[in-house]
Amino acid sequence: MRVLFIWPPEKIFTGSLFKHYTYFGETIGYFSKQKKYHIDVLDCGVKQYSYSELYNAVQADVVIIYVETYTIKSAVDLAEFCKASNRKVTVIAYGSACCYIPKFFAKNENIDVVVYNANWEQGIDLYLNYINGNITIDKLKNIYFSNGKEILMCQKGDFFEPQDWGVPDLDLLPIQDYFKVRGKKQIELAVNKGCGYNCKFCSEKVLYGHKDYRRDVNSI
Repeated sequence: MRVLFIWPPEKIFTGSLFKHYTYFGETIGYFSKQKKYHIDVLDCGVKQYSYSELYNAVQADVVIIYVETYTIKSAVDLAEFCKASNRKVTVIAYGSACCYIPKFFAKNENIDVVVYNANWEQGIDLYLNYINGNITIDKLKNIYFSNGKEILMCQKGDFFEPQDWGVPDLDLLPIQDYFKVRGKKQIELAVNKGCGYNCKFCSEKVLYGHKDYRRDVNSI
C-alpha cells in the first residue's frame, strides 16, 4: 500500500516548525518504523511543488493530510485536488483543526476519514488495517467516516503510552528545507503531551484531556 503524508501549503509561515517535526513528523515516524507501507512525504508548508509533482504524488492508495487552523482552506482544496486527480484514493484528515471541528471535515465529500482526537496514530493505524481486511469495522476507533449512506462516529480509544510514540523520521522529512527555513540546524521532539491544568486559552485539554503524558528520560 502506498501512503502519502502531506502538509498543506501555508500562506503565512509562523516560523515555528514544532508541529512539522512532532504532530506531523512523529506520526510519520510511527508508521515508517512498522515497515508495512510505502510512505512518501510532501511538506508544502516549507517547499513549493508544481501541479504535476502534486498530481504524481497523490497517485497513492491513501493520502493523509495534517490540518492546522491556519491551513484549513488549503487542506480542503488539497483534498478536492486529490479526489479530482485520483478517483480511487482514500483521503484521511487529522491534526489539531480536526480535533476542534471534526464534523466540518467529516461532512466534506472529498475527505473519507477524520481523526477527531489527538490519538491520531491509533485512528489512522486501525483504519489502514481495516481497508487492508485485517480487522472488522467494529474495531475502528477515534474517527468519523462515511459508509456511503451516513457519517459514522467510532468510539474513543485509549491514548498511546509515551513508549509507543513515534519519533521524527529524518529520512522522510525534508530536513534540509527545515534547516533552511529556520536558519539553523535544530530538531524538535515532543517530550510530553497533555496537561493537568485547565487554562481557558490552551488547546491541550481539547487534544489530550487533562492528563499529562511524558516520554521516559532514557527514551529521549
